[in-house]
Formats: sequence, C-alpha cells, structure tokens
Amino acid sequence: MENLEELTKIVKESEQIVKTVLKEENILYDLLEVRIYDAKSVGVVGDDRNYGYILEINLKNKGNNIWGEKLLQNISNKITNEVFGTSRVVYVIN
Repeated sequence: MENLEELTKIVKESEQIVKTVLKEENILYDLLEVRIYDAKSVGVVGDDRNYGYILEINLKNKGNNIWGEKLLQNISNKITNEVFGTSRVVYVIN
C-alpha cells in the first residue's frame, strides 16, 4: 500500500468535494463515507489516461441512498479532475 499520509489526503480532499457539491445542491445527508481501495485503475481525464486509486462513496439521508445521475456525474468528474491520484469513483447503491 502507498504512503498512508498520501491516501488519507486523497480521501479528505475527495470528501471535501462531495460536501461542497452537496451544499451547493442543498442536499441534506446523515451519512457520508469515502473509502479508498488498495487497487488502482486506468481512467480517462480529458485526452489523457490516468492510473490512480478507486474511491467508494456511500451517501445516505434517513437510511436512504442519495443518488441521481447528474449528482453522481458531477461528484465523479470533480474528484477525478481535481484530486491527484484518483481515476475512478464508485458508489454504494443498495
């Protein structure tokens, strides 16, 4: 596994992006979990390939998952474009 400080930084930056997007969209939440997998994936950012970590986001309000196509797309794009070391974002939808 990479440097623990680096992985923690990636998670914190990603979590802050999610919180900012939710605040901008006026979306309330009870649970926000951002996890990083000990695996890397190839993603595409602009015209370039990016080899980075996979992040998992679990987002709930009153026990229900919060998701919508535009919201998830916005969060994913912001994280993969702004957080160095990430290439893919997955969501827990159960």
